[in-house]
Amino acid sequence: MFETITKHVRENSVVRFLLSHLIILLAALLICAVGFRSAFVIVRNDVLDSTMFAMTQAVSSVDNGLTELRTLGMQTVFLREFARRRKVWYNHLL
Repeated sequence: MFETITKHVRENSVVRFLLSHLIILLAALLICAVGFRSAFVIVRNDVLDSTMFAMTQAVSSVDNGLTELRTLGMQTVFLREFARRRKVWYNHLL
């Protein structure tokens, strides 16, 4: 059976033509698939890196905001205590 198929392939020029082009087409598709896979991995890594950078920037921004909020809270406590002591000192003078 295999011998009859190979005999038809050798004798029929149309089948040989189609078979050779099919092999070339499959090789080109394989090369494209490997290239697209590599490009996909590169783009995926770039997206992950940029997302990580954006998240780092967001964390830094939130951290700076919380530090500023803590500073304002401490200043408020200090000013209240200062005003209370000044009032006590001022009432002491009267």
